[in-house]
Amino acid sequence: MNTSRNPFVRFPGVLFATFLFVIVGLIWQSTKVSIDANPMTLLESDRRHLETYERISEFLNDDTALVISIESDQIFTPAGFDHIRNVSNALTGQDGLVDVKSLTHSYKPVRKGFSFSMVPFVPAGELSEEQIASIRDFSITHPLVRNIMVSHDGKITLITAT
Repeated sequence: MNTSRNPFVRFPGVLFATFLFVIVGLIWQSTKVSIDANPMTLLESDRRHLETYERISEFLNDDTALVISIESDQIFTPAGFDHIRNVSNALTGQDGLVDVKSLTHSYKPVRKGFSFSMVPFVPAGELSEEQIASIRDFSITHPLVRNIMVSHDGKITLITAT
């Protein structure tokens, strides 16, 4: 008779009992785990972020703000603009959201004579390479757009919904 020296083969009952004991212990310990979705729990450890959170909460009057960051080398291409427009349009249709700001859903004042007209940052329709270059230059150089709606290198853009 060939007997194995492997303890897992020689004592399967002990192995199975140990396995059950460990599993029951893990399940029992998992009942003690709680998840808190309160942002204050996370922010209490970092005073600087807590102060920023409190300032933003005060400014928004307990409204919810959704910020989506898109990082791509293709933001300033027709496909990139279409992607941003599609995401912004999808957000616009959501209940409870009042305003969506993005490259495709924001306007800039343009002087016409003695008045101003509001012109979209990115006009709808086909854009020439010169128009795309102009939009990119405006976005990465204008102080109210650069590092707020578009990163300084033009690779990250934000979509903000309130």
